[in-house]
Amino acid sequence: MDDFDRLLDELVRVGHSPRGKYSAEKSWRLLERRINPKDAYRRRFIGWTLRAAAVFLLAIGSWAVYEYVLPSPMQSIHAEGDIRRFVLPDSSVVLLNRHSSLSYPKRFSRNDRKVTLEGGAYFEVCKETRRPFLVSAGPVTVKVLGTHFNVDAFPAEGQIKATLLEGCVEVTASEEAVRLHPGETAVYTRSNRRLASYREQEPEACISWRDGTFLFENLPLSEIALQLSRAFQVRITIADETLADYRIRARFVKGESLDKMLALMQEAGHFQYEWKKNGTKNTIWITKEKR
Repeated sequence: MDDFDRLLDELVRVGHSPRGKYSAEKSWRLLERRINPKDAYRRRFIGWTLRAAAVFLLAIGSWAVYEYVLPSPMQSIHAEGDIRRFVLPDSSVVLLNRHSSLSYPKRFSRNDRKVTLEGGAYFEVCKETRRPFLVSAGPVTVKVLGTHFNVDAFPAEGQIKATLLEGCVEVTASEEAVRLHPGETAVYTRSNRRLASYREQEPEACISWRDGTFLFENLPLSEIALQLSRAFQVRITIADETLADYRIRARFVKGESLDKMLALMQEAGHFQYEWKKNGTKNTIWITKEKR
């Protein structure tokens, strides 16, 4: 190409033409195309192919970074006065209890499916052997592969409970772990940070809230008061501490009024209740039965 460049310079000098009007490199490429047009087309095709491949690889790389490197945005579901049902990104189903919230990523990671619960929820988890399902409830973590279970983790309550209905789960807290089988409940006590488990006499009672019924199977009055307070959004105070552990068996269908439930339990028990005005809110006071 050096000879061709010198020849072009000589032609420019003889013809008194400005050198900038011509380009040896452009002229050489034009001459090549005229001599061998197929090779020129082949080079252009290869260039286009390489550019397309570069764009494709860039797109794949961007997708991989988005999918596996960048954290997925979080979203939250809240249930106030009503129970909410929704489906997670992996098709697992969640029933969220009243006054509860669940946070989870818009897309789960490749390694696990982690959600954070505050309050109560019932889970029907799709089975995925390679990606365990993790429920983080304060200091307690419930690990499952595919199962049906219920978790109660209300901040105001002194215990966090996980009840297994189907499958197998592992519950961990404070470096302790228990493996549950169907019909068993793990309970974490906040005050002493201890984790224990026991077999439920009536496991279905733990999930009766799903359809609006109340099933109290030998429950202490203190726990019944918490459930009713949460469901009816009213403060219930047990004035006499000796009544807190009083055990009750009762079942109430959906739509039953709070007054009717308390009246029926009052007839069968050794306590009485009354409504009192506490500032701007009404409070139910439970006291010992007067003889």
